[in-house]
Amino acid sequence: MTRTVAALVAVALLALAPVGFAQEASELDVSEAEGFMGMWSLSLESDQGPFDSSLDVKDMDGKVAATFSNDFMGETMVADITKVGDVLNLKWEGDMQGMLMPLTLTLTPDGDGMKASLDIAGFVQMDGTATR
Repeated sequence: MTRTVAALVAVALLALAPVGFAQEASELDVSEAEGFMGMWSLSLESDQGPFDSSLDVKDMDGKVAATFSNDFMGETMVADITKVGDVLNLKWEGDMQGMLMPLTLTLTPDGDGMKASLDIAGFVQMDGTATR
């Protein structure tokens, strides 16, 4: 029950979050993230059902930048992007009615697509896939 309530609160807060934009790309060179570049459709599962989003990983002057978007959050630029081994990590903070909430999206290569995992402030974990 507590997990369900936390998930509902997180989704509700995400729905009310204003759009935030970063002004820069990450420090990660595009050459380090070649397999992650491009437009991705994210199919994540929450306790309340599907949480579909899109992710556009792009080249910004030789560095990796990304735009995360969905119907609840709108569009957010992500500049905190790192790669550890084969895993790409994208981190940003959402302003949830004056409260900053950390979000982490993790992408792991899996065949022609990716395994995707979205962590919302350590309260909610949504797992799924990313496809082109």
